[in-house]
Amino acid sequence: MNIRKPAVAGQFYPKDRVELESVIKKYFEESKIELSSESKIMGIISPHAGYIFSGMQSAKAYKYILGKKYKTVCVISPSHQEYFEGCSVYSGDFYETPLGQIEIDDKLRSEIEKFDVVKISEAGHRSEHALEVQLPFLQMALSNDFLLIPIVIGSQNDITINKLNEVVRYLKEKMRDEILFVASSDLSHFHDYETANLMDNKLVKLISQYDYKNLWKDIQANKIEACGAGPIVAMMKGLDNIKNRKIKSLGYMNSGDVISDKSRVVGYTSAILLEEG
Repeated sequence: MNIRKPAVAGQFYPKDRVELESVIKKYFEESKIELSSESKIMGIISPHAGYIFSGMQSAKAYKYILGKKYKTVCVISPSHQEYFEGCSVYSGDFYETPLGQIEIDDKLRSEIEKFDVVKISEAGHRSEHALEVQLPFLQMALSNDFLLIPIVIGSQNDITINKLNEVVRYLKEKMRDEILFVASSDLSHFHDYETANLMDNKLVKLISQYDYKNLWKDIQANKIEACGAGPIVAMMKGLDNIKNRKIKSLGYMNSGDVISDKSRVVGYTSAILLEEG
């Protein structure tokens, strides 16, 4: 078996299983949610910083899927460590965290290989934190009972994002309510606290309006920032054809809300994509 071992346990989140479970449970207990039980959760937008900075913002989204059932979860992440064309789906058998192993959905992986934007590879997976940090939240919320399609985007450009949204749409049409999508992204980086708030709240507003076209346009014009803009846009566009779809924004914070240094902060938001009954 080829197992992708944890690369950032002990750095971005606790490497001890008991401590990790305790931390995530605490975040879930402290987050408040309101949602009709009739609403179906299709997707999540979640940050990927160290849990001390963004864990609470992530928990606001993941708490909505506590106790729900999905056969497969597709996590879409940017690449911070490696550059390559298109998207890479992990070629191995399992992703591992301190909470256990998650089996790759080999059947679906083989099916989406027909899309030319998808490469089955270890590229982008070897040391990438943005995908890995989502997994313990998923394992806790879903009792580690799901298969995984881990996608890392190597080149966040128009061609890749437009093709990746077709993969998202294909998976949704095939799996219907049995699949959950997760887009991993932080927001602006290293501006002062006030500048970050202004910039990031523009992005949050566009997400709330389901306006991925202007979101992507403003990203390219450097009016707003999100290192995972590609995952967000690909997911939103890929699910745009779903009847009664909407997004519920779950707020915003930045690293200046956690530590005293407000001169160079990183922004975080989370949201859930819904199909309302």
